[in-house]
Amino acid sequence: MRKHLKERLALALNSDDLKLIKTHCDLDKIICSGWASRKHALGCVAFWAKYAENKRSTTVLTGMAQRVCVSQSRRKYRGASRVLLQQISTAAVCYWLNDTCPACHGRGYHVDYDKQTATQHECQTCHGTRLRTYPSAAQCAIEMEQERFERIFADLILAIDQALQDYVRASLYTLR
Repeated sequence: MRKHLKERLALALNSDDLKLIKTHCDLDKIICSGWASRKHALGCVAFWAKYAENKRSTTVLTGMAQRVCVSQSRRKYRGASRVLLQQISTAAVCYWLNDTCPACHGRGYHVDYDKQTATQHECQTCHGTRLRTYPSAAQCAIEMEQERFERIFADLILAIDQALQDYVRASLYTLR
């Protein structure tokens, strides 16, 4: 059943004739996703890579992220070679696909169970953000000043997050 749904979604994403049926059906969500993917390709690919764990989408996302990273860095005069920017974008995609805090498993807190009470304590690793900390340039084996690396890395993570949000918003907007 799940494979059949993926096939229908893939057909909707590549269809030239996307029309909603007057009566609601399960395909409405798939069709809306197809419409949204035309304007929000990065968000669509990011969605498939992260939530459907599609290997092909991960490869495509890495390539798209590299182009976005190079474009952003050139536009903001961050100055780095194309090879370094591609390495940063590859590291950013790897981080983005697995960004939950390993200590609290993305909850943002730890629960301590005493005899009769349970108390929650903020996770000391992520400080309640639920996210892993960004890697350093040295951890990614990239020779660059840490401050510039962090700016480029954070800008790309924000661009991917925004693209995903735009894609989901556009997919859901049509269903209203």
